[in-house]
Amino acid sequence: MDIPLRPEGPPKGLRKETPPTIRQEVYGGRPEQIGELKREDVIRSAAEAKEVQDELATATPRQVQITDRQQILLGDFANTGRLEDNKLILRDDVAQELAGKAKDFVKSRRFIKPWYFFQGNKTATEYGSPFARNRSTQTAIRTLDGERKVFLIDPRGSTIHRISDTIFRRAFGHPARKVSVKEWKPLMFEKSEIPVLQQDGESGQELTFPYGSVVAVPYISNVNGVDYFANNKRIEFPDEYKWAKEAKLEDKMQVGEEAMRVAHDVHSRGKAWGEMATHNSLIVKKPDGNITVIPADTEVEYNSNIPATEKYARDIFDLTVTIAAGLNKSEGITGEGYDGVVSRLFGAYKNKEVIENVGKLVKPLSLKQRILYPIYEGLRYNGLPMKEYLRITKAMQKAALPAQSVANAS
Repeated sequence: MDIPLRPEGPPKGLRKETPPTIRQEVYGGRPEQIGELKREDVIRSAAEAKEVQDELATATPRQVQITDRQQILLGDFANTGRLEDNKLILRDDVAQELAGKAKDFVKSRRFIKPWYFFQGNKTATEYGSPFARNRSTQTAIRTLDGERKVFLIDPRGSTIHRISDTIFRRAFGHPARKVSVKEWKPLMFEKSEIPVLQQDGESGQELTFPYGSVVAVPYISNVNGVDYFANNKRIEFPDEYKWAKEAKLEDKMQVGEEAMRVAHDVHSRGKAWGEMATHNSLIVKKPDGNITVIPADTEVEYNSNIPATEKYARDIFDLTVTIAAGLNKSEGITGEGYDGVVSRLFGAYKNKEVIENVGKLVKPLSLKQRILYPIYEGLRYNGLPMKEYLRITKAMQKAALPAQSVANAS
């Protein structure tokens, strides 16, 4: 099946976010680092600069403007505390109730069986997904005050999965690792796009909130990326997720392009993800009806000696393969059909240097890698058969590198 080139103009159902303003600085935002936006583009006169400075000097966090995307990321917790960088410092009453919910969650968590490295734990979803899974953490959705939904994550018990994952990553030449339980929480604070829920206190106290190793973030109504791209026809969604159930090929292509734009925004802020893939992505329908993508699951960290451009390229490599894998499973895309998919996805990312590095990551599989593929790489790419993986990566190489380079590489 061929994928048509995207028509001119913004994709139907998707709309670019409002450009960030200098007012974001109270939350740690730095507009001069987001894409091509520069400070002089935001403050166009000395008079306006003075007006903004006066506002910031007297404003409280609730008085300061936040973007539509920040509002989405806060979920039901918009008026429950103050936002500092990517932390939401909760009021005492909300923090106490959350701590109780987290403690109950820890008591109810299950022992992670060794074979869950292959099967994984079910990721908590409102629609009871049988396909969205995580091989190291346990998750739950809880409700505070009968109205505020929170997403709880507990990484304990992941040692066997972390060790096994590291061994397989080395076998496939992936310069990354799943971090230890001790590192997991600080990395979540550093990388999470969704604000981490916290209480007032010193840093040592913050690391034990809401309870032990548990991390809490606002729950955002979403469809897991692997369900949206690969399994939407196989899941009985509630009516509120009808938009995901009815998604067609073109809808998925537009959401895939949105995922690439979001990845570009994350990278332009100097942040590499580690394993940016559909199973680590939240597909969210905004109040205005448009659809956006939120990266999730921060537990994979690249080796420190890897150049930033290569880190970004590896993010895009994984994201492209998993989107294409989903379209193969749900829409029957294969062979030359991948050319159109990859071309549109790469075109949405808008960074030629990173895309060229994606092409350089495509390498033939060794005999050892071919033997191990079904029990690791194939699982990491959501059950993608090796022959389809090779077809997808061939399309990626062709789209990323000049024709002569592809000829030389072959």
